[in-house]
Amino acid sequence: MCFDSLSLAHKFYANYAKKVGFVTKVRNTNFNKTRKESKIPINQSIHCTREGYRESRLKAATRANRITTMRCRARIYVMMDREKESWIVSRLELRHSHPCSAKKAVYYHE
Repeated sequence: MCFDSLSLAHKFYANYAKKVGFVTKVRNTNFNKTRKESKIPINQSIHCTREGYRESRLKAATRANRITTMRCRARIYVMMDREKESWIVSRLELRHSHPCSAKKAVYYHE
């Protein structure tokens, strides 16, 4: 898939995530290092928020907003194609390690 801008790629994946029932986060953005005066992104990875593994320092009962990570591998990688001057999807992983709920997606915030 091709997108005209990075924000359109992010909006597309966020809309897809909302329909499936999960929330996304931008994990990495790499910039062009040859032009130091302008920060031009060259690629970005957008992940499911339940990616990774984190142990809380607080007990679950004392936390108001519990965040649980499930080592989810769902993500999308987009990169800039300089010839076409568009953003293309270079890698895509759609499998989740946790159940997704489209009904609960209205309560998610990004």
